[in-house]
Formats: sequence, structure tokens, C-alpha cells
Amino acid sequence: MAVVHFSNRHISQNQTIKECIQFHIDYAKNPEKTQNGLLVSAYECNPETATEEFLINKKMYEMITKRSQPKERDNISYMLMQSFKPDEITPQKAHEIGYQFAYEFTKGEHQFVISTHIDKDHIHNHVEINSTSLDCTHKFNGYKQWGRAAQKLSDKICKEYALSTIKQPQQKGEKYIEWKAKKENKSWKQSLKNTIDVTILQSKDFENFIENMRKQGYEVKQGKQISFRAAEQNRFTRMKTLGAEYTEIAVAEKIKLQQSQSNSIKKSITSFIDIEQKKKDGKGAAYEQWAKIFNVKQAANTVNFLTENNIDYQKLEQKIQYRTKQFNEISSQLKQKEKQIKEVLKLKTNIIYYARTIDIYKQYQKIKDKQNFKKEHSEDIIKHEKAKEFFEKANQKKLPKVKELQQQYQNLLAEKQQLYQQYAKAKKEMLEYQTAKQNMDKLLQTEQKKLEKDQEI
Repeated sequence: MAVVHFSNRHISQNQTIKECIQFHIDYAKNPEKTQNGLLVSAYECNPETATEEFLINKKMYEMITKRSQPKERDNISYMLMQSFKPDEITPQKAHEIGYQFAYEFTKGEHQFVISTHIDKDHIHNHVEINSTSLDCTHKFNGYKQWGRAAQKLSDKICKEYALSTIKQPQQKGEKYIEWKAKKENKSWKQSLKNTIDVTILQSKDFENFIENMRKQGYEVKQGKQISFRAAEQNRFTRMKTLGAEYTEIAVAEKIKLQQSQSNSIKKSITSFIDIEQKKKDGKGAAYEQWAKIFNVKQAANTVNFLTENNIDYQKLEQKIQYRTKQFNEISSQLKQKEKQIKEVLKLKTNIIYYARTIDIYKQYQKIKDKQNFKKEHSEDIIKHEKAKEFFEKANQKKLPKVKELQQQYQNLLAEKQQLYQQYAKAKKEMLEYQTAKQNMDKLLQTEQKKLEKDQEI
């Protein structure tokens, strides 16, 4: 289940557009919340330079459309947040779903940066969307029913990934006794729901699910309807009374879809969960059991990764250094390409300003009452003089045609996109090797502690 929140961004007092965008993107990309940036991706931009790229599109929009909004009313960007039910999804899967959600929501027409946060009980995605379109001809259409449409789209994608959805957002009211019990953290139904959510992740089929529920300490009564009772509970609780998402059919379907999904997707390496820290944060026994199984799976994935790539532990550091060097080289090329794009855009902007204001400037040079004329046409005169100054500093004697610059700009964008694909791949591989080493170090430390303990005995 994922809950969606959507809002628009405006600049605050004494804040520039760049500062506004940079602040929100930097907050979302926080390495402490995103596994050192492993859970950060972007569409049609580089997460490292997204702010500048957002701004380039905004400048192009103003030149192409000749439209602009007062800063206090202008929607600079949009924030899309997608929050998942605790313990229902892995960080990598949440990131994958969030990217697909953001792409479909924007119809692939807007740049965005997506960051998946894992610092809370509920994993959640932060998506910063450029309000200006990729072709720089229009802004994002924030229609009235966007909230409902966003939630509907999120639910559709969650179903494809075998996750629960919000089928009835406004359920009938709870009885006072249930509300009071839930408030005191003693609701049998809520506790049972939480256990079912975790147990689904551990189960291969419905029979295995029932077996795992018994292992969680629940007594199971199987008749026309399946019921569960906790050790200290007086009465059994039927599955159907928990809601539409917890009926026998719904749970069986979730398990089936989850197995189908997990079998079709290549296992990725993920850092081990710090179980002791999670327990300090308030996670219960069900989560601890799930986390232990998760860590065992990640240990197997790490060993398989090293085996498939024919790498032993001694060569791992060497591989990390090589992949890091490769990543840095591509990153440097990408920055150089972005610099070229900015230079072309700057030249193009000044040529357009120069061409638009030349007639006014010629009149200004000829007219006798320059002071009053300048008051009336100050903006055009200043733009023209700045353009001339730019050409002189750049030693630009012969100005290229705007059409030629536009073609050059498009070519550079295409080259940048190819480089960014290489950049994303290199970053992924570098982080995979780094994560593999972190996991192996923890495994070796655990084995060393066991060995030392055995020797003491």
C-alpha cells in the first residue's frame, strides 16, 4: 500500500529560484536517508547537476514562449511523495516503483529526481519534478483532480507489484473499545494485520503462510473461515473481519503475485539491515524475524555476485578502485558536456536578446533626449548592452545563427544523455562492489567473533 502526497513549490522571501530548487533536491538526496545515494535516480537529468538543468529549461521556456510569472506566484517545481506500508517492501523495489510512478505521472515530459528514504518505519519516495517541460514549451498541468489521479495511478502500479492498495479510504468508524485498544497499542486486530503483512513476505504459498503464522505464535482455526488467536487473546479473529485486503483470497493472491514478481527479477545486492539498531528504534519480533531472513538472502546474493563475476575477497578492493576510477572519468566527461551546453545556451540567449533589442538601441543612439528614452526602454537597452559586452569578452566577432545553435544544443543534449546512461551504469556497478565488500566485511567480522567466543569456551 502506498499513500501519495503532491504539492507545488514557491520561492520563499529573500530566496532565489536556484536556492529553492537546490534546497529541496539536496534534502531529498541526503546520503544518510538514501543508502549513500544508492537510492537516488533521475529522469533526463543528472542528480548531481539537476538544479542547473532545471534552470536551463526554465530560461529556454521564457525565450521560446516569451511568458513569465511573478516569482511569488510561479510554480518552480512540484513535490511528489509516495509512502509505503511499513515492512511491506524493500528499498530497491520502492525506488523502482517510485521511478515508474513519477515517469507515468509526468507522462515522460518533465525532468525529475527521485530519492528513496529509509530512515523512517515507512519507506517513502521523494520526487522533485521540474514544472517546465522537456521541450520548454509549456508548464506542468496541475489540474484540480490531480490528487485522486495520482493515488489511482499509484494503486495501479502497486497492484502490478503485488502490493496492497487503499480500496476504501474512508472506512466506517471504529468502535470506541477498538479505538481505545489501538491507542494503547493493544489492538488484537492491528497486531494481527502487522504480523500477516510480514508473514506474507516470508511465505511461498498459502499453506506455507498458515505454517508461518503458527511459528509467529498464533493458534489457527481452519474451517469454513480461517481464524487466528494470539497467546493472550480470548477469542479468535476471522481473517475477513480485518478488511478486504486480509481475506483468504486476497492474501493468497498477494503471495502468488509476490512469488511471480520475485522470480522474474534478478536479485540485487543490498546492505545488511542493522537489526540491533532497528530493535532500539522500536521494531518488534516479527520485523526482527523478517530482517534476519532478509540478511541471510543478502548474504547469499553477495556470494552469488562474487561467484558470477569470478572475484575473491582479496580482489574486491582492487575492483572497487577500478570501478570508482571509471565512474569518476565518466562523471568528469559528463560535467564537461554540461559546461558546453551552458556555453551554447548562454551564447544563444545573448544572440536572441541582441536581435530583439537592436532596433530600440539604434533609436537610443540617435535620439537627443537619451535620459527619458532610457527610462521608457531601460530593460531592452540594458539587455542589448550586456549582450554586446558578452560578445566582446568571448571575442565573438561573427555570430552564428540561432538555428545552428539550436541544432548544436540538441546534439549536445543527445550526447549528454548517452553519457548519463554510462554514468548511471558505472555508478550502479561501483555501488554494487562497495556494498558487496561491506557485506563481506560484516560476515567476516561475525565469523571472527564466533571463533573468539568458541576459543574462550
